[in-house]
Formats: sequence, structure tokens, C-alpha cells
Amino acid sequence: MISIDNCGECHFKPHPLHTDDLIEFPESISARVLEEVKCFWSMGDRFARLGFAHRRGYLFYGKQGCGKSSLIHQIIARIVDAGHVAFFCAYPVWFRVALARFRDVEPDRPIVCVFEDIDATIKEYGDSELLQLLDGNSQVNKVVNLASTNYPERLDRRIIARPRRFDRLIKIESPDSTLREAHFAKKLPELPRGQLAHWVELN
Repeated sequence: MISIDNCGECHFKPHPLHTDDLIEFPESISARVLEEVKCFWSMGDRFARLGFAHRRGYLFYGKQGCGKSSLIHQIIARIVDAGHVAFFCAYPVWFRVALARFRDVEPDRPIVCVFEDIDATIKEYGDSELLQLLDGNSQVNKVVNLASTNYPERLDRRIIARPRRFDRLIKIESPDSTLREAHFAKKLPELPRGQLAHWVELN
């Protein structure tokens, strides 16, 4: 998390990640996104050669409780384990200033910027600062933006209809029976097979 004090100094505070109880699947959305991001980091020379900023964006959307935040935290945990840095945006003005200062110190380190409930952020602070961060004068290089929303229909087309802002719009569905079975099997390993199937069917 980022804040700026009355003297204009930036403060970076750890943001808790909730990944202990999450289950990873080889073909899951998080696995696919992580593979795409890994490939993306290796393409910096190609972006520079074509004159583009080295960045891309993902917008995850779906109904409340479908797992968007869990997905983002799972992705962030793996990205941080790889030695990269992630920042969560709470207040866009501070966020813009702090990112610029971080880039002065770490010009080449991969960055992931997280905008959870981006529609709520826009409702409270407007979208001008966010647009500057995404592809305006305040954008930073070598960055992946991750955003989430329960209400994609509330987002202006300036946010979701410009590929340079969010290249991928991914709908997060409720867990299917395979995911539910894996979850219950991990949480309740002593549960008999018949009861496990019953709970999977109920949920």
C-alpha cells in the first residue's frame, strides 16, 4: 500500500495476501495469466523496437464472491516470489506520484499495479488520474495492470474499450463441480466419497 505524508514523502507498506487456503490447478485462469505474464516480461526488446511502452492490462469481472480477489492475490504471490514488485492502488493521486518515484530508484524492475474494485475507485476519485496511469503522461514502463470489478457495465468505454489500457477482459465464473470437489477434498479429507459428492452437488 502507498501513502504520502505532509512532507511529501512516500511510504510503502506491506499489503496482506490471502493465499494459504487457495488451490492451484495447472489449467486454471491464474496459471494461464502467470504464463502470459512470464512471456510478457521477456518481450521488452520487441516493445521498445516498435516504439510501445512495455505494459499490458487485465480486467477481471464477475459477480460478487466469484473469486476475483483470490485470483489476484494468487497471481501477486507468485509474481512477488519471482522477485518482482506489486502495488495496490487506494488513492490514485498518491499512487501516481509514488510510482514515478519508485521508477527513479528502480527503472527496470517489473511492476504489477493492482486496482481492485476499479469502478468504486473511479466513482470516488474520478477517472482522470487512472487514465493518466494507464496510458497517459504518467504511465510507467515494464508494468502489468490487474483490475477487478463486479459491475463492468458501470465502466466507461474509455476504460474497457481501449486495448492499450486493458488488453484482456476475463470473466470469472463461479467454481464448477471439479473445483468444488477439489476444495472439499482438501478441506475435509476425512469425508467419505459419497458425502463428498453430495456436498459438491449442493454447492
